[in-house]
Amino acid sequence: MTCTAMEMTWTVMMMTTTTMAWMTMRAAMTWMMITAAVTWMVMTTVAMKISTWMKMIVAQVHLIMSTPIDGMEGSGSST
Repeated sequence: MTCTAMEMTWTVMMMTTTTMAWMTMRAAMTWMMITAAVTWMVMTTVAMKISTWMKMIVAQVHLIMSTPIDGMEGSGSST
């Protein structure tokens, strides 16, 4: 009985190790895909934000250009 128990334990250990390795590989691939997706989303968001900022800066510059020198100190707020 001890021999079969050892065999059972060894088989379970091997199966667990294989499963763990497979899960780790799957998890690594999933994490790579998730990281790529998140990076793409962040890059897209940053690009959209930068374009929005550029529009805001251009609008601010136009505002500063169009306003006379008297109201200049009031319109210097930049977020």
